[in-house]
Amino acid sequence: MSEFSESFHLRAEKAQQGIDLLKAAGFKGVVFKPENGWVTIIPQTTPLEAVRAMTSHNPGTLLHYVFGEDHGWAFSVYEKSESVIHYECTWDSKLTIDDSQVDLEALGAFVDPSRRSELNSVLHPSPEDVRSVHHIFTDLIGLKHYEWLSGGYLDGIDQVQPSIAYNDADPAGEDEDQEGDFPTWQELWAEADDLLAAERHEEAFKLYHQSVVQLHYFRDDVRLGTGGLIFERDFLARAITFATQRGAMCPAADKAGSCALAQGILRDYANDLDGALQAYTTALAVYRSTGNRGFEGRALYNLGLIHLAQGRHAEAREHCQGAREILREGDRIMEYTALNAVGAIYEAQKQYEDALEIYHEVLAVWLEKDQFMGKLILLNNVGRVYEALGQEAEGHEYYRQAMPLQREWEAQEESLRKAREGLRG
Repeated sequence: MSEFSESFHLRAEKAQQGIDLLKAAGFKGVVFKPENGWVTIIPQTTPLEAVRAMTSHNPGTLLHYVFGEDHGWAFSVYEKSESVIHYECTWDSKLTIDDSQVDLEALGAFVDPSRRSELNSVLHPSPEDVRSVHHIFTDLIGLKHYEWLSGGYLDGIDQVQPSIAYNDADPAGEDEDQEGDFPTWQELWAEADDLLAAERHEEAFKLYHQSVVQLHYFRDDVRLGTGGLIFERDFLARAITFATQRGAMCPAADKAGSCALAQGILRDYANDLDGALQAYTTALAVYRSTGNRGFEGRALYNLGLIHLAQGRHAEAREHCQGAREILREGDRIMEYTALNAVGAIYEAQKQYEDALEIYHEVLAVWLEKDQFMGKLILLNNVGRVYEALGQEAEGHEYYRQAMPLQREWEAQEESLRKAREGLRG
């Protein structure tokens, strides 16, 4: 799945100012509590549809940020309704940068004085750095909430992010039981199954998604099934959103496939491997019948991981290799995710040389793409295989490289644990 993100960031000290702007613009959505002087706002709407309304009601300084992994990134700064800074960097066919409306001095006002000299190189990157510099930019100006956030990713997000202040209603009062405002993951799952049986696929899909969110964040004893290999940890709760990328315009049969894929990911995550196998098989049949090659590849890949988890290595390799051949037609991240699974299959069969060759190839891509969990997982994979080959010094070197990422991941896990406790009250 290629990332698309779109967010608005109001220069403000109180979340209520963001809530007031969202309401004035007439959108549902979410507002994050202030970080570094920015209040992040995600209107629940289709891409780029909120710009006019948000800027026409803007009370002060508003930054609009957009990132499309396959295309480019852009940002605009508005003072009330007037655009005062605009920047675009695209790489569809060739690298193109439009900085004709960038005032470095004005932009530098958002950056610590000791780092203002970095702005020019960030806005004029080399071809090798072009897909990653947006992270440096957001760090320079202090944005915390921007990755994988857009109006299309909001289902269930208010239930899992304690820093969100608003979603379609005023915040609950002090005496209200916020956790009781939404059903458990088991209740959502059961309701989704009923909707699926009635062939109400879109409604079922949304409830499967919400159930996965609940399952991920509120069950301490949940076992991370093979679905955990598909997506980075922080995005697992949003994993099934790729099944709706074709939106309301997709044929009814594709909606049935999306629903089956969502059901499979939920069952996979809950460690119901037989149920996941059946759901993924259904999704594969649907996508083959409709000619949807991208999702055919994803269904094949998921099936391969289930076969791996159940020890059927030949079937697992066949499915994952087939998925890679399809996914390389248009999704490099998923192509190499499928290749990583082939490496895991070779490792499970103790064919360590074959596994190591694949892991090195995938690691190079994750380093190029700066994929946090990808790098952490692959560095450990390579280290483990070197150890299995008796080359302990080489293995320890890769473990050493993984240690800073491991510490960061553990800190994130601790933050997530505390967030869960806070949400439970």
